[in-house]
Amino acid sequence: MVRNIISIGIDIVEIKSIQLLLKKNFVRFIDTIFTKKELTQMKLSSKIQSPGNYNASDVRQISKYFAAKEATLKALRVNNSVPFEFSDLELLGGENFKIRPKRILFNTLKNMQGKEIIGSMSSSSNHSIAVAMIYGDSK
Repeated sequence: MVRNIISIGIDIVEIKSIQLLLKKNFVRFIDTIFTKKELTQMKLSSKIQSPGNYNASDVRQISKYFAAKEATLKALRVNNSVPFEFSDLELLGGENFKIRPKRILFNTLKNMQGKEIIGSMSSSSNHSIAVAMIYGDSK
């Protein structure tokens, strides 16, 4: 069997825009986007429950994970007509990650049997970028 790339999603995020989102609505942003497991994986230096109590490294980590989720949604070709929550997708790993759908996004993932979502994320001082790829077997 040969593994084929079925779909690719790429996203780039300006870290400053995530910092502004965190300042405006920290708790809602964190609770809506990330699972508890992801927050643990991020190894944030500050207490994530405290709005305003985070540093530049924390914002960079949050930006990378957000870009990874956005890239995954693009690879899945999820649009506004498909009901989903960001927390339905859970990143496993770090810089090189796998995505585990936490519950089925029925209209999008019903044909995902035998397929795997993997990706990579990185950041500079100003931007975070991620790519997500859906792989599948072909005979």
